[in-house]
Amino acid sequence: MTTADLGDCEWLVRDLQTSNLVERGQLDQLVTEFLRQTPRGEPAQLVDFLVSQRVLTKFQADSLLQGKKDILVLGPYCITDMIGFGSMGTVYKGQSKVDKQWYAVKVLPNRGVLKLRNAKQIARDFKQVKHPSVVPFADAGAGGSNNYLAWPFVEGGVTLEKIIEQRGRVSPGLAAYYATQIAEGLAMCHEKELVHGLLKPTNLMLKSDHTILILDMGLGTLLGQEESVIHTGGLANLAASADCSAPETAIDPTAGGPLGDQYSLGCILYYCLTGQYPFEGDNYVSKMMAHQTKQAPPVKAKAPDAPDGLIEVLQRMMAKKPADRYESLFHVVAAIRPFAKVDTAPAFSPRAAAAPAPPKPEAPAPKPPPKAALARPEPTPVRPPPPGRELLQPQPELKPPWMKPGAEPGTAPEQQPQPTATPAGVSWQMIVLGLLLVVVGALVGGLVMMLLK
Repeated sequence: MTTADLGDCEWLVRDLQTSNLVERGQLDQLVTEFLRQTPRGEPAQLVDFLVSQRVLTKFQADSLLQGKKDILVLGPYCITDMIGFGSMGTVYKGQSKVDKQWYAVKVLPNRGVLKLRNAKQIARDFKQVKHPSVVPFADAGAGGSNNYLAWPFVEGGVTLEKIIEQRGRVSPGLAAYYATQIAEGLAMCHEKELVHGLLKPTNLMLKSDHTILILDMGLGTLLGQEESVIHTGGLANLAASADCSAPETAIDPTAGGPLGDQYSLGCILYYCLTGQYPFEGDNYVSKMMAHQTKQAPPVKAKAPDAPDGLIEVLQRMMAKKPADRYESLFHVVAAIRPFAKVDTAPAFSPRAAAAPAPPKPEAPAPKPPPKAALARPEPTPVRPPPPGRELLQPQPELKPPWMKPGAEPGTAPEQQPQPTATPAGVSWQMIVLGLLLVVVGALVGGLVMMLLK
């Protein structure tokens, strides 16, 4: 197969070869078969053929056509799809060539300086944390112009924020059950000096059996290093989310530590109980000032069934000063566990009071009456115009004085003598003055002609 045989597909085949996305021998066989079936085929036709052969995914095909081949292979990970994106980067689904397992690979928005040795040490530390709620940080690296972080891929879950947004708050027992799981997992991480630092409902995955999984573990630890994962502009990206940020992180987002995670967990518990964040709004500065100086609206206003003891625990977790919070999350677990209870309702189901009402069945449309029964609609009464607005109202059509009653406009008028009348407002004196001006003008004109002769 020569370059001339490839035609317009030459650049695409070259990108596939250099990306190592497809094994070279397999790629050659597939391209040869494509050219046999479609001589002079276009690049779009070639990628469609490879998708039909299940060699490429739709995401990979689109990326190749857009010239974005560098994102399709990151270290040992072959990227097959995009999961989502946010202020901290774009998350892709990828399969490792090493262990053939699936991973969530987050590509950071700025290259910055990534201390790979420290990152891989953190990944090794996470392997020692054994808790069902902890999705451990697995790997970090650089691929082309991109830095990436990797975690085991989690399927079959929905973020806690999405559940609350769609279905409203959860019962106090279920909220305490969720908080207990999160606190247990984080407490074991804190023992290894591993903090989350970015805990929020979008980083919590809820499974159908009410199990909570903590995502993005390790990112906060990496941000706390002297040379951050996101060396340029990274801290500014943290401003995108302040809903659950601890007050001490207002100036330095990496200053939270284990007690910062505890405050964030308190905000999440508040969110589960009430269905809203402690401090609403779209402005980062105003939210952080509220975390520092204001008290959240009372929980009882939105959750009158919340036990007083659970609210007291929540208030201590959300204390403005770190020293006023619980010593560790192990103490939080002991304080919350008595209130934890899994509801008998199906997974993800909130309290009936918060659930949206089912749509009412539409009533059948009334049958139209028979034509004979249709009545002529009553004329709409015309209201008199308000004072001073008479000229803006439509005027009735005026008929000429010569038109007989009942005659239609546009018919020829009968020949009738019309009385001669002086136009209104013109007096006889004005008529005489006009005639004199005509006579004087004629005389002056004749005199001028005589002089010219």
